[in-house]
Amino acid sequence: MGTDAEEMQVQPREAQAHRDERMSLGETQLRRLSYERGLDWERLSEDEREEFEDRLLHEE
Repeated sequence: MGTDAEEMQVQPREAQAHRDERMSLGETQLRRLSYERGLDWERLSEDEREEFEDRLLHEE
């Protein structure tokens, strides 16, 4: 069994791994949605990506 300090280090690593996984899934979904709308995610500028995300959030 590990010490309390060791266990406390594992939790942030696991949390980071979960965040990374969610970010990857989110980006995959954004790529798919952009493709479905005739956009190339890779060619969009950061501003264009943010505009696209904003439009998605405000769709009815």
